[in-house]
Amino acid sequence: MLFHACYGAFPTDQHSGAGFRSSQLKTLTFKPSPFYQMKASISDIQVCDVTSRRHTISYAIRLEDSSSLRNCVDNPSYRVLIVCAGGCVGLQDVAFPQGSQLKINGQAFPADFLGLKNKPGSVRPIDITDVLCLRPNYTNDVEFTYGPTKRVFYFRILVRKKVPVKDLVKEIQERSPIDSAKQGLINAKIQDPDVIATSQVLSLRCPLSQMRLGLPCRGQSCTHLQCFDATSYLQLQEQGPQWECPICRKATPFEKLAVDLPNDEWHLNSSNRGSMERTNLTYCNDTDPVTSDIKPISHGRVTKPKAATPTNSMASDGESSPGLRSASNNGKSRKGPVVDLTLSDDEDACPLSKRRNTSGNL
Repeated sequence: MLFHACYGAFPTDQHSGAGFRSSQLKTLTFKPSPFYQMKASISDIQVCDVTSRRHTISYAIRLEDSSSLRNCVDNPSYRVLIVCAGGCVGLQDVAFPQGSQLKINGQAFPADFLGLKNKPGSVRPIDITDVLCLRPNYTNDVEFTYGPTKRVFYFRILVRKKVPVKDLVKEIQERSPIDSAKQGLINAKIQDPDVIATSQVLSLRCPLSQMRLGLPCRGQSCTHLQCFDATSYLQLQEQGPQWECPICRKATPFEKLAVDLPNDEWHLNSSNRGSMERTNLTYCNDTDPVTSDIKPISHGRVTKPKAATPTNSMASDGESSPGLRSASNNGKSRKGPVVDLTLSDDEDACPLSKRRNTSGNL
């Protein structure tokens, strides 16, 4: 299993910055992220003081000052990022002061310092690797402008190793799957013991990407059968971490994600997997769930099931004679053939024979 460390829990390389007020704190611990493995810090914890006006502070990054920076030259998965927190006790979300702006080597660096509105924890670390000139005897100037602010913030520059989404998906696959049948999700659908069977249509389309599910998964605390695609979910969290189920909105962190075993089996066993969009799940009180594919048609319309073709016996009953049709229209059913006792044996034989022939021809 991959090890996902907090952003600021490793020793700091010996390098001092200018323009910051150094903190006496030895560690600044952020909430863990599955997308990064912590390697080292290349700056001490610096304090962004309370200010009533705009304030700019600077920091110098040189390749010779940090052994961790040399990894960024040889391995593109090693990244340099800037993080900031509004507190220093306990696990912290990444958060930047109001009015934050960043310049690297005199050039404005566009970054999202706010994240999603009213969503604490949705701010990502600022990755500045691609604009740094990591070569010997070159100084990269980092200028961070913020304010005004009534809060103290804590600043740090780190080196991290990025974990690809495909590796995280593989880790989810290696976990113990969720068996929704064992959880009673399917059995909970059957409330009446007199009900023989019922069914539910499950979509094979991910609610996030609107594409066919690749790896059906959901949170371990989710109580619904519908799943979402693992890759699409992780890509969304990488852009703006929220970690909540897109279906029921329950908290669904990476550690709680698991493959839904029945959904995965139904998904893999469905025929014509390139065009199937939904599957019809039928479950009984005493049998295992059975699925059948529902094929989409043009313009997204669902084909209605065709009415059953009447059998010969049904057709005979409905068309045997005008008298039968009249009785049926009056809501009355006939329990057997009606014989006219006033007819003689010779007269009765012919009509009966004709009726048999007519019925047989249908």
